Amino acid sequence: MVVDSKTLKDNANTLLEKYSRAKKILQKADGKRNYKDIANLLDINEKTVSPVLSLAEDLGFAKKI
Repeated sequence: MVVDSKTLKDNANTLLEKYSRAKKILQKADGKRNYKDIANLLDINEKTVSPVLSLAEDLGFAKKI
């Protein structure tokens, strides 16, 4: 899927507006860690991490492992 820069920027803003910790969560989402591992690493509730990763996947920023 090819995404233009405006769409990419809009998607990033959507993610960050909805979840303030999205950037930190995505930085830890390296393809080797699941949402529980990321939650533990960042000391964030799993119920926060999971929807961030799901939205990031929907917006094209992450893939489920």
